Amino acid sequence: MFRDIILEVVQEVLKPGTIETELLTRKEAAAFLKVSLPTLAQYTKEQIITGRKCGNKVLYRKDDLLKAGNIIQSLKYKKRYE
Repeated sequence: MFRDIILEVVQEVLKPGTIETELLTRKEAAAFLKVSLPTLAQYTKEQIITGRKCGNKVLYRKDDLLKAGNIIQSLKYKKRYE
């Protein structure tokens, strides 16, 4: 009984398509943020965006990209006017 409740809660949290669990590849993340792949790699290296390694691939959580979106927008304009 308790196991069934826990299983139900975990399945609800990890439901495919929810913004919290949606993982994007490097190419998809770059397109989502409207930056190039080298820029995405630089932001990951500078820890502005958190990437998660899955085998040989780096995946990005969509909610992390949304949180970093405001920081990235301000960095774009800052670099342009310096």
